[in-house]
Amino acid sequence: MTTTKRAEVEPLPKVLLPLHHRIYCFLWLWGLKLIATIHAIYKDLIHPPPPSTHPTLTLHLPSRPTLQTRIFYPPTYTPGQPTLLPTYINLHGGGFAVHTARFDDPFCASWSKRTGMLVLSLDYRKIPLHPFPTAIHDVEAQILDLLAADPAALPIDPARVVIGGFSAGASLALAVAQLPSLRRALRAAICYYPIVDFSHSPPDKMRARPYRDYWRDHLGDAGWWIDWGYVCPGQDRRDPRLSPWYAAAEDLPERVYMVAAEFDLLRLEAQEMIHRLAGLEGRRDKEEAFEYSEVAQADQDDLESQPSPSHHHGDTDATSPIPLVTSVITTPHEHCEACERIIARREQRQNQLQCCGMVAIVFVMLFICATIFGAVFARAKAHDD
Repeated sequence: MTTTKRAEVEPLPKVLLPLHHRIYCFLWLWGLKLIATIHAIYKDLIHPPPPSTHPTLTLHLPSRPTLQTRIFYPPTYTPGQPTLLPTYINLHGGGFAVHTARFDDPFCASWSKRTGMLVLSLDYRKIPLHPFPTAIHDVEAQILDLLAADPAALPIDPARVVIGGFSAGASLALAVAQLPSLRRALRAAICYYPIVDFSHSPPDKMRARPYRDYWRDHLGDAGWWIDWGYVCPGQDRRDPRLSPWYAAAEDLPERVYMVAAEFDLLRLEAQEMIHRLAGLEGRRDKEEAFEYSEVAQADQDDLESQPSPSHHHGDTDATSPIPLVTSVITTPHEHCEACERIIARREQRQNQLQCCGMVAIVFVMLFICATIFGAVFARAKAHDD
């Protein structure tokens, strides 16, 4: 698809899937949220985060008082100095369903220390109670509050604001950057393994992936839970805020940088999007085989033989025919016997965790049902008495 205007894209509304499928997604998504919460509590008790990863301060902004904003100042900054700081806005991942801004504290602290930037780590409300586009508007409202803050209290340089995130957070970053209120306020987007396409089902993505003999990709299953919780029936799946793959280049920040892993289910859609923005739709970056195949090696040789691109789309460098957009595809080392054993053990552990998760979900749901029935029975008995 070329960089077309939104009006030229045919809508694709979500259909209501069968009841048994919705029950399956309900159980798994709430089970995942329960397990993630228990794991976070356990981790905080056993391995509390070191002080070096703590935010400089935390805020509850007027527009979203129930959400916490975590702010990281670089060590080189002196409070009270008139200097405004380049600012990075971070959005955490978690499939729109789990984790909080606290999850990215180590990354944010490191980013601020290494770059000298002011880092603002934002939270958003989660699915399934708050489906699309709730999280997008949560992030938008917080950013507008922060940009309107007194520079003496929060030294944001409005001319140097960048947004980024991981997975679902990266998808939200691309969505928020398209909103009219922020379209020109965000200079760049830095996206790590983003979800950019809800118009293709998880089975479609599983069939399209270029690997078959690697470890099991649980995103093929989790994609259904996320889709059920995030996308409401009737919602246009090709809405560029939901599926940034369909966004026109002029609606995105002028600089877009994406990082994807070669054996990640989300890699293909991110790669196709960044190539479309760069005008490289026909490029075959490791599309047909692994890194040691002849096809992929020819692509790699072709990539390495050309000048390194910058990250500015919609423009070209005078010395290079490549539009200034880049995608980074990380490549694991070639398979060996030891790797196969590691993969087999990892697959076994993943299967065990999945079984344990399902058992936990069943027990939790039985407990909830027993509680509800007990309450109903007690009320009925009290009414009879």
